[in-house]
Amino acid sequence: HASVEATAKNNRIEAKAELRLKNGSTLNLQLATQVARDAQAWTIPGVSPLTLKATGHVTSLDWLGPLLQKDLDVNGRLDLDIAAQGNWKQPRVSGRIQGQDIGIRLLSSNSNFSNGTLHARLEGEQIILEKFEIRNGAGLLKAEGRARVGEHPDLKLHFQGENLALVERKDLELDTNLAGDLQLDKQGATLTGKVMVNRGLLVLGGSYAPTLSTDVRIKGQTPKVRAEQALGLTLDVLVDLGNDLQVRSSEKSQLLGGRLPIQTSGYRSRITGQVRLLGERGKPVKSKGEIRIVDGSYSMLGQRLNIERGNILFDGPLQNPILDITAERKRPQMTAGMSITGPAQNPRVRLYSDPDVPDQEKLSWLLFGRGGQPVDSSLTSATGSLAGGLTSFGFQLSDKLSVAYEQGATGTDNFVTFYTDINDRLSAEASAGDKTAVRLFYTFILGGSK
Repeated sequence: HASVEATAKNNRIEAKAELRLKNGSTLNLQLATQVARDAQAWTIPGVSPLTLKATGHVTSLDWLGPLLQKDLDVNGRLDLDIAAQGNWKQPRVSGRIQGQDIGIRLLSSNSNFSNGTLHARLEGEQIILEKFEIRNGAGLLKAEGRARVGEHPDLKLHFQGENLALVERKDLELDTNLAGDLQLDKQGATLTGKVMVNRGLLVLGGSYAPTLSTDVRIKGQTPKVRAEQALGLTLDVLVDLGNDLQVRSSEKSQLLGGRLPIQTSGYRSRITGQVRLLGERGKPVKSKGEIRIVDGSYSMLGQRLNIERGNILFDGPLQNPILDITAERKRPQMTAGMSITGPAQNPRVRLYSDPDVPDQEKLSWLLFGRGGQPVDSSLTSATGSLAGGLTSFGFQLSDKLSVAYEQGATGTDNFVTFYTDINDRLSAEASAGDKTAVRLFYTFILGGSK
C-alpha cells in the first residue's frame, strides 16, 4: 500500500508519502521545499530550502543477502529516523539507524551469526557506526567506524572478534580470535589485521586422479596456463595457527596426488606456525612465514609412517611454498623413509634407508615393513601391476603381523603367506596352499653393521 499527498502554494511544495508492505515494513516521508520557474519549466534550484523527515521500520532483511553475495543469508529488523535541513546543495543530515535481531549466515562456510544489534547515527556527510555486536555461538564479533559520503567518500572500520567459529564444515573447522582495520578511499581498499586460530580441524580426503607432469604436452591441445589471481585490495594480515590445529585424513587418497598409485589413509598431525599475507592492488598475494607439522603420522597399506620433519616455508606466492618433509618407518633391522623437498608445484621425492638398499627394497620396507621378493610381489600388486606373471596383494594386520595372498597367472598356484616378528632379531614366514613352507630369519650384527 502506498499513498502520496502534496500541496503547492506560492512556489512552496509540501508533500507526504506513506509506504506499507505486506511483511509489515513501513516508510513515512515528509518534505517541504521551494521551486522556481524559468523560461522552460519548473525546477528546484540547489539553494532552495529543504526540510525532510523520514521514519521507517524494516521488518525483514532477507533481500539484503543476495545483493551482497549469492551464498549469504541476512535477517533482522531496522528502525530509521532521519532528518535533513538547509538546502539541496548542502543539506544538514542527522538521525539514527537502529538494528535488532540481526542474523548472518554464510552458506559456503556454514558459519552462523545471530542476536546482532546495530547503533549508528548520521551527522552531515558522515555515517558513524557507534556499535555493532553479533553473536557466534560462544563468540562475539564487534565493529565500529565511520563512512563519509559526498565529494570525498571514504570508510574506516575497526573490527574485533573472540572465539568465532568462522568455518564449520565437515572438512574444515576453525575457531578464531581476530582483529583488524578496513579502509576504503579513492585509492581503493586496505585490509590489515591478525587472525589467531584457537582450535581447528582440517580433513584431507577424497581421491585425486593421476595427472600428467607439467612438461607433458598433448598434440593438438592448447596448454592451459593458470594465471595468478590479482588482488583487489592492499593486504597485510598475519595468520597465527596457534597450537591446536589438527589435520587428519579419513578417506583414501593417492600418495602424492596420484604420482604414486598407492592407496593411503589415516593421515594425522598437528600444525603450527605463522604466515603473513601481503598484497598490493592488481598483484597476486605474497606470503612469508613457516608452518610446522607436529606429531604427524601417515598410514599406507596398514603401515604407520611417522613424520620426522615437516616444514612448509612461505617466501613468495602463497600457492607455491617450499616443502621440507620426511616420513619414516622404523623397524629393528631397517629404517626406511621418504623425503619431499622443493617447491610445492614441482616437488622432489626421494626414498632413503639405513642401511642403504635399492629403491625397490626401500619402498618395500616403507610400505610393508619388510624387504625381500615375496613382499616385492605384493607391493607390485598393490600398485595395480603384474610382476613375473604373479598376482598378489597384502595387508598389514598389526605392527608385527602381515599377510599376503598370491595367485599364479594360470590360476593353479595359490597360497597365503604370513609374516611375523617374534622379537627384535627373530622373524618368521609361513606359507600355506599349493606351496607350503616355514622359514625363520635371524638378524645379527657384525662390526656394528646389521
